[in-house]
Amino acid sequence: MEIVSCWFTVIVALAFPFCMGQDDFGPSDGLPELLPSSDDFQDFCDTFTPDDFSSIPSTLSRQFSLHVEANILNENRTLWVHEFFDDVNNRGSVTFVRDGVRERAILDYANNEVFVLPDPRAGTECSVYPLAETRVAMVFGITTVNGSAHIGSARTFLENLNDDTPIQYVGLDSVRGIPTLRWQACTTMGNVSLGGGVSLVADYYFSSADWTYATVRPEDSSMVLAQIVVRGNSMFNNTLRTFYHVYSVFGFHSGPDAVPDRAFSVPTGTACVGRNEGIPVPEIPPFFSTYIQYVVSGVKQVTTIRVSKHYKSMLVAVNSFLCTRCHVTKALITP
Repeated sequence: MEIVSCWFTVIVALAFPFCMGQDDFGPSDGLPELLPSSDDFQDFCDTFTPDDFSSIPSTLSRQFSLHVEANILNENRTLWVHEFFDDVNNRGSVTFVRDGVRERAILDYANNEVFVLPDPRAGTECSVYPLAETRVAMVFGITTVNGSAHIGSARTFLENLNDDTPIQYVGLDSVRGIPTLRWQACTTMGNVSLGGGVSLVADYYFSSADWTYATVRPEDSSMVLAQIVVRGNSMFNNTLRTFYHVYSVFGFHSGPDAVPDRAFSVPTGTACVGRNEGIPVPEIPPFFSTYIQYVVSGVKQVTTIRVSKHYKSMLVAVNSFLCTRCHVTKALITP
């Protein structure tokens, strides 16, 4: 599964309680100006003025789901993402849609596996990969807890962003009519003179503390990430590329109800060859009985069978009830 860019990791850290006083919100579409055109690589951090007293909200819910509409303006295309993040149970799931094709990945950190489920219309099988060998693992990240792999913490990412990246608080804004507070961060990586580099500015828009989301519990958050806008340029192999991405967050849902087990389960009837056996085969008791019913619709026949087995005595008993004109047959089978 291909991810929009390595900066997608920035987008999927979500749900933030924060408190701040606010004034009236001015009319704005929540989008900064386009990058100025240039034939030369620009280091945007050269003219960036950080605010030593500002930090992006980083108190996060440990369980959430959300939708992201990613508009890649420099490519004239829209991508769609549906994500489930469950730090409590150490698992993640993401569905990625592009050009009408849907792919889904389930990340099982406890068993160090990623299940990639292609679009059902493609007719291909489920694939299994180790976590560290898939690019989709960048969506959540991988940390180590007590020597074992664990889903990355969105909270830790934002805390590191505050510690290591120049940040400034821009002011009040709005996104889709939602009053927001806007922060801006600048990052430059690599060295163009040594072969390649990337420089970008990311704008983070959080809903105001008194804005209520339909599916966010009051104890989980007072501010929610509504949008991220990423603008920048890169230079590799003497090729300059500019980019402008707008990531809009919809349907944010927090708490245990936001991460149902079905979101992390391989669909019934789908075989993922090579997967680890995370659940052992249950032991069969020495004696048991079960009922089996089957229907033959063509002749309007219903048959119910009760099978009883006793392994130690090596006995099998079969009772069948056939309903055409309804009679009962019994059999006792011995070796």
